[in-house]
Amino acid sequence: MALPLFFLLAGCPIQPIHCGAGTHLKGDECVADTDATDDTQNPDTTPVDTVDTVDTSNPDTGPDWEEPEDPGYPEFSENILTLSVAIRTADAEYAGTDDNTLSICVNADDCYTLNQADVDDFRRGEMDVYHFKAVGIPRADVDRIELKSVSGEDRWEPACIQVAFDGEHMYCNDTLNFYMGEESGERENWSDSTVPNLLCSTCDDDPLTHGPILGSTRAEDTRIWIRTDVTRRVVLYIANAGDPSSYRVHGYAYPLPGDDFTAEFQVTGLQPNTDYTYRLEIDGNLQDEVHDFRTAPADGDPVDMDLAFVSCSKDESQPGFASIDDGEPDLLLFVGDNHYGNTGQEGALHWYYRWAHSRSHRKQLMMDTSTLATWDDHDYVGNNTDADSPGKVNARLAFEDYWPNPAHGTEAVPGVFFSTSYGDVDLFFLDDRYYRGRDNSLTGADQMAWLMQELLNSSATFKLLVNGSQWTLEGSGDSWAAFPDARNEFFDFVREQAIAGVVLLSGDVHFSEFRTISHSGLYDLTEFTSSPIGHSTVSCGGNDSERIFCYDDDRSYVTLEIDTNRPDPRIWGNIHLEDGAVWGHHTIYYAYLIP
Repeated sequence: MALPLFFLLAGCPIQPIHCGAGTHLKGDECVADTDATDDTQNPDTTPVDTVDTVDTSNPDTGPDWEEPEDPGYPEFSENILTLSVAIRTADAEYAGTDDNTLSICVNADDCYTLNQADVDDFRRGEMDVYHFKAVGIPRADVDRIELKSVSGEDRWEPACIQVAFDGEHMYCNDTLNFYMGEESGERENWSDSTVPNLLCSTCDDDPLTHGPILGSTRAEDTRIWIRTDVTRRVVLYIANAGDPSSYRVHGYAYPLPGDDFTAEFQVTGLQPNTDYTYRLEIDGNLQDEVHDFRTAPADGDPVDMDLAFVSCSKDESQPGFASIDDGEPDLLLFVGDNHYGNTGQEGALHWYYRWAHSRSHRKQLMMDTSTLATWDDHDYVGNNTDADSPGKVNARLAFEDYWPNPAHGTEAVPGVFFSTSYGDVDLFFLDDRYYRGRDNSLTGADQMAWLMQELLNSSATFKLLVNGSQWTLEGSGDSWAAFPDARNEFFDFVREQAIAGVVLLSGDVHFSEFRTISHSGLYDLTEFTSSPIGHSTVSCGGNDSERIFCYDDDRSYVTLEIDTNRPDPRIWGNIHLEDGAVWGHHTIYYAYLIP
């Protein structure tokens, strides 16, 4: 899982040598960059470009924290524990393959099959990544990088291959001008005996392969997530908006292969309701992009906020995210089926997250918009899966690698549930899969006990309960409708404890709708359902007594405009078409959400 920075580095031996500008590490000493010997042992010590650097000349105006110490690269073992391989297939007609059995060898005896279960490997113009764990090969035994093709009836054309030993960048070659297969003019093997050998800097478009993603952003803290191609030095700078001289280093990260080269910065010491900018530096190269964010109001303060929430993201193109971006919401919520991996295989789950986080409109939106997520069945393990589904632990760990939420369950109860606040609005994200079926419930007894206690502790005006599956008993059987007694017991708790302001959010069903759910002695609970942002629709079906209205003509999403500054606090819910146009809206007032 992607751990906070201080956990990410804990326990790792730290490289004690730090080379300054104009020098780099060679063996165990610093040498001048003008040294004629090609340094391929540690290519990631490129000095900072002194022209394109962050201005930190005004130390008194930056955000309130002390600059951390750079711990340096981890000390890499003499025995390879994890062999990481990234291969890009050429972007040419007939370059990809579905049939070839491909493998990579690092010596005559140690070869590894390049096949990721539940993924279509080697697609034209795309990248595949493999992490082979518990390898245990001495580095001294590596004498080649060799590709082999067996049963190669379908010609394949590689464009680039990149290899790392425990994250250390050891090989990159984008000069592969050949085909692999069994026909005339095709190779059954190809080998390079020069290792290390860096003929390119990366097989990706950029060493920062994914992100940044602006994650959980509260009144005084935020989380920023990144992924790199290999273990690289990543520096995070944050400044007060409009004051470039206030940039300060917040932290350093060295992403590791055990987390699929993902890492997460936890930023503290911020001020509520304040605008900031942030930039990243990768191996001494300052990224061009400058990103903005605004912290939440102080906990309990009234808000005038907008949030968007979505589910069911499968299509290659998802232009609805561009429409959401145009609306500049304060929060973006993913409420499940955030990809359609339908797998419990660790490598496949990472593949689908890399795919999902690289969709262009979605990627752009998440850079500057505080993003929170839970899951449903398709990005958990598979369609209609539950607590007994194989692969659930892999699914949870991959989720933690790729979503910078404020928490992932509790220490005693693992999962993807958590709570957070935006002023006087509290949000409770539920995990509707990891314990589904346990205790005859959607959430399991322990998670439900957590939710009840969180609600008892909350003094927020509105309390948004975010669930992948629907709350209504009128909808799909893959929802709370399968556990009516547990759902009704929870609603009894809300009534008996006189918990005001509860509003329900959900996704999953491939149409967007608003409804009110009646429960004996309790105010009518409004359920907003948003689906799909990037998938096909299904019919709303017949009307029922709960439904206010339903949209099923095309892809859609929902926004909530929440205003608690008013004498009569309200939520204005909108169903949007993919182009952002409002199809319908519904307003609820706090006065009607009091037991």
